[in-house]
Amino acid sequence: MLDRKDPNKHFISFQQLVLKNVDGRTSPKEIYFNNNFKLSPQVHLDNISLDGKDNELVYYLIHTGGGYVTGETVGTNFILEKNAKAILTTVSPSNIYMCKDGQYITSEEYVQVDEGAYLTYICDDIIAYEFSKYQQFNTFKLNKHSHFIYSDMIGPGWSKGGTRYSFDWVKLRSEFYVDDEIYCIDNLRFEPKELDLHALGNLDEYLYMPSIFLYDEKITEQTILELRKYLKETIKLDLEFGISKLNNNAFVVRALVKMEEEGNKFVITCTNWIRKNIWNMAEINFKKY
Repeated sequence: MLDRKDPNKHFISFQQLVLKNVDGRTSPKEIYFNNNFKLSPQVHLDNISLDGKDNELVYYLIHTGGGYVTGETVGTNFILEKNAKAILTTVSPSNIYMCKDGQYITSEEYVQVDEGAYLTYICDDIIAYEFSKYQQFNTFKLNKHSHFIYSDMIGPGWSKGGTRYSFDWVKLRSEFYVDDEIYCIDNLRFEPKELDLHALGNLDEYLYMPSIFLYDEKITEQTILELRKYLKETIKLDLEFGISKLNNNAFVVRALVKMEEEGNKFVITCTNWIRKNIWNMAEINFKKY
């Protein structure tokens, strides 16, 4: 768990949300945010019942500054205690602006999902602008009996010359733990000046890369086969996708798409299939795309 007062971090903005379950109902135990981070009041989504079997709290994650700037470090803690249920989503892409004087932008997140808890965490895309430098460190602490969906996406930002990928570098590192044992490390590094991202074998002619990570003890090889078949039959978009199984009870879905809207549609389609078929929970529609 991150310490927002850590003198070695110097967090410019910080947010923390702790949710608990009392008598079958999820409620906030702690809410904290400062500076450019805001947490919305609880949001009502169609199909999501606060009183029925789903009983999920929904929060929008808001960044009021419009984007991240040179030298900025931000921190996040999200904790779902035993049997809590929540849906978290950002309201807009994370714009990563030009960095100067050798500085860079850092985001650190700690997400904990305890036994019996359900978390659907959908992030909008990371848009890295010309000359930007960005690193993201995510730590996900799961319980063997927790239920977890996480997604993010990377895409190109503005550049003076119109070059699609003109940022200096973007590093995305996620560590997943189950019962305090390392389960998976996902380490992505994009450096357009060192590697042509449009070359065959990289992004090719595609511009956006959405990723989805799922952990649930109900996951089997058959689950992956059924999801792959469903996506091939349902998604009518110009894209490429693949599903990789991670040991037991988890898999990663990655896609390459040409438009941001297509990436968002792909993520929601995957997420809703998982929620409906694995979790027996309602589909979601954020109505923000």
